[in-house]
Amino acid sequence: MEFFKGKLKVAKLRKQIKSICSDADRLVQMHGDLLEQEVIADVCSLQKKLKKFSKQLCFWKAIPSEEQLTEINDVIQTLSTLVNKLTPPSLKHPMYAILDTLLVAFGVAMAFRAYFFQPFKIPTGSMQPTLCGVHSEMISPEEASFLDTTPVLKQLQWLITGARYVDVVATANCRGHIYTDQRHPGYVIFSLGEQTFKVPQDSLERGEIKGIENFHHMADNPNDNVKSLASGIVKKGTRLWSGYIHSGDQVFANRIAWNFFPPKRDDTMIFTTSVPELELCAPTTSSNTFPLPFVVKDEPIQPGLMPGQHYIKRLVGLPNESISIADGRIVANGEPVVGLPGMEKITKGENGYSPYRVVSESNPVYQGKGFLVNPEDSVTLGDEYMALGDNTSNSYDSRFWGPVPRRAMVGPAGIVWWPFTSRWGIVK
Repeated sequence: MEFFKGKLKVAKLRKQIKSICSDADRLVQMHGDLLEQEVIADVCSLQKKLKKFSKQLCFWKAIPSEEQLTEINDVIQTLSTLVNKLTPPSLKHPMYAILDTLLVAFGVAMAFRAYFFQPFKIPTGSMQPTLCGVHSEMISPEEASFLDTTPVLKQLQWLITGARYVDVVATANCRGHIYTDQRHPGYVIFSLGEQTFKVPQDSLERGEIKGIENFHHMADNPNDNVKSLASGIVKKGTRLWSGYIHSGDQVFANRIAWNFFPPKRDDTMIFTTSVPELELCAPTTSSNTFPLPFVVKDEPIQPGLMPGQHYIKRLVGLPNESISIADGRIVANGEPVVGLPGMEKITKGENGYSPYRVVSESNPVYQGKGFLVNPEDSVTLGDEYMALGDNTSNSYDSRFWGPVPRRAMVGPAGIVWWPFTSRWGIVK
């Protein structure tokens, strides 16, 4: 019994030594420039002694004598007194160590995100079926499984697959309102009395919304974020929609790859729609605020794009090339592009893919301006890249607004890290 008591005392001493040496290291590292060299030498000398004692207190070694234990306690007490005397009051608070750790962890995470691998969420279906954005899948309530309707299991299923079952049904007679909101892009919102549901907009585009035959359209406020689609009376038990809502794929962009290797055709590229820059300007005294000699300029890389966004597309055109589309294939400098696995899947139109098309082929009524609107159109690139979605039938890409300048390139998509579907892993 005495043996175990001795080992417990030794373990406590080792813990004390580790704690006080850690406090001494923090003191020297953060405030060493304010301390005298003699004081720093005393702290380091006591630390060295304690670390030597710590090696003698290993579990597999014999328990030190009482005289040795007393000597160790004296050194611990001396160093503890010295560190407490020199440590500023702000560093003595018990929350300081926690905040210090959190701050370092946050800084490392932000640096990792900014310079190595940055996470992005796929918002739309422009890259389907390579990558999927937020989308819906209509099923009837009879097809819903036990997992879909049980609260805890429903959340577990979403955590793994990114899919959750939603049943949009009125629980009472009420006024229904269907609208879109710019604060929730890509969704249709159902307001049924006190109930509110959000469903991906592709369900409306496919004509799956039921029970709105007697609804009427409402006038909108042009200054409002909300755009009304329909409004009317909904009877209790009316089911407007039911099915799965699939979360968009979450990917990591490899921000370091293009620092060593140039972007390649067939890469799944991520780019920003604007590159903020500081622009010098003449100081002004028309305001009471302090006049700065510069402003932050954040204009889109091409007209028609919203600044501050990130897009993901397939890189199909390289600098100084002439790009066109013919017979479902990308043509570079008059030669069809062949042999690239990602683009070949699209050209062949297999496994859910559709061949490349100019805008007028996928949308014959399109009347706007663009770069690859008609079959005879071509684009000559400078120090720029051509970016097209894999789902060219439903992709807002370089065919509409033009090429992507080099300065806006972020990196290739590396891996899909969530949800855990067939697309999980390295982006094809």
